[in-house]
Amino acid sequence: MELLTVVAILILLAAVGLPAIVRMRDNGLKAADLSNLRQIAAAVPLYVGENNGYYPTMHSGTGGPNGWKEPYWTDQITPYLARSDSKPGGRASVFYSPKFRDNHNIGGYGANSFVINLHNTDPTTGKPRAISAARIDQPSKRLLAANSCIPIPGKPGELRAVFYMNALTDPEHPTQPRPHPMHPGGTFAAVFCDGHAEAVPYDFYKENKELLVGPKPF
Repeated sequence: MELLTVVAILILLAAVGLPAIVRMRDNGLKAADLSNLRQIAAAVPLYVGENNGYYPTMHSGTGGPNGWKEPYWTDQITPYLARSDSKPGGRASVFYSPKFRDNHNIGGYGANSFVINLHNTDPTTGKPRAISAARIDQPSKRLLAANSCIPIPGKPGELRAVFYMNALTDPEHPTQPRPHPMHPGGTFAAVFCDGHAEAVPYDFYKENKELLVGPKPF
């Protein structure tokens, strides 16, 4: 009888404690994402200052193993990071989200393709035209980068973190890179063009996508 009582108490403690442990883990992953994004955002103005007031571009032209040429936006701002310790065979660790087991090798945070331009390419090189920072009229409301992911083919329910967020597509497009509500409260981690980072409710993003991604830069 005493053994059964002890077992019952242990089961109760586990039931009470496990959700708290899960919440602590999830909040820790969100904090890590926000920290990484702040470090990324801190490097961007330094790049802009040395490149005539222009943001980096998503890639450097058509071709290459991924369909686009290096350097990508992550590579372009790497020299301006406060620290740039790298993952084995990859880029600086701040470009990879700890929330995901599967991060794209170029990076796991998606740059807003209306700021770090992916569109309106030069017809001779295939390189996107860089966007002037002076064109960002509401930097505190404009997403710079965020948790962005795509479904993994053949693995239902699993997502892969990717290095761009396609601002042209619908907020609930089934296959294009876009934010997903992967953090507590149905939020995703994001950093804005003014450098502040916060957890953005996904429902707010769906209802205010045009405000958050901004107007088309072309």
